[in-house]
Amino acid sequence: MKVGIIFPGQGSQYAGMAADFMETREAEHILKIGEQITGLALKKLCLQGPEEQLMRTLICQPAVLAADLICWEALRPYLKGTFSLAGHSLGEYAALVGAGVLSVVDAFRLVSVRAKAMEQESCHRQGGMLAIIGRSLEEVRQLTGNFTGIEISNINAPSQIVVGGPSAAIGLLETYLREQKIKAIRLKVSGAFHTSLMKPVAGLLEKELSGVLLKPFQYPVFLNFTGRKVASLEEIRKAIVQQCYSPVRWVEIVQAMAEDGVNLFIEVGPKTVLSGLVAKILPGISVWHVEDRKSLEMVRVKMQDFVV
Repeated sequence: MKVGIIFPGQGSQYAGMAADFMETREAEHILKIGEQITGLALKKLCLQGPEEQLMRTLICQPAVLAADLICWEALRPYLKGTFSLAGHSLGEYAALVGAGVLSVVDAFRLVSVRAKAMEQESCHRQGGMLAIIGRSLEEVRQLTGNFTGIEISNINAPSQIVVGGPSAAIGLLETYLREQKIKAIRLKVSGAFHTSLMKPVAGLLEKELSGVLLKPFQYPVFLNFTGRKVASLEEIRKAIVQQCYSPVRWVEIVQAMAEDGVNLFIEVGPKTVLSGLVAKILPGISVWHVEDRKSLEMVRVKMQDFVV
């Protein structure tokens, strides 16, 4: 069997995330680095919030990265066999750390720049995101074709497509979908992430990335920008920059991981959003998660019967 490790991103945060692992040596190391680079009290924010602070892109992204990495360090000693990694949006940075491509220091450096830039850009160019439920990607493209500025931002599941765009356009689209009795949920985010409205962020990321040494990947990584397994470090460098204004190809990632031999997925980090998406993409496949001692123990016990 082959394990697919998947890391959640912005939207999975909550006060108390990774609390059970906060006192470990690995967590202290991750938090020390993250707090020094971001200037944020990440441990306090992860444990106590408050929720309104965790909702801010500036705070949410480094906090979720910290939680993802802390949960990853808790799981890693129990992993057997081979594994691949991927992350949803922000979660991709945790996947790159897990694969040995990015150091923890460089991951926090890049995410700090990304979070600040995305929050600032959201203030300058107001946008929003809308999850359209029960319609395929092609149907969503047809539904949104006449709405200027609306772009596909997340292809989360075969019938869960997220679009983004200027606030006014999102409002008009939401009204239209309601009239057509098509289910759509406005996401609680500050901007139109993974759309062209975020292109100015790419330049800042590219500048920061120029000083980052990418190391050869120790394990396969699947990228948001391409939906495929990475082939080279140069591809990763381009993908990090382009990811912020390009769609998250989550359906393609999960399918590609399965085609590559993955038949067990473990979501590592707060909540189980990705677990639900994987179950929709690949019905019947095994999906576990690790976010606290209870879930880690369940995985540890199951791993004893793991066939390598």
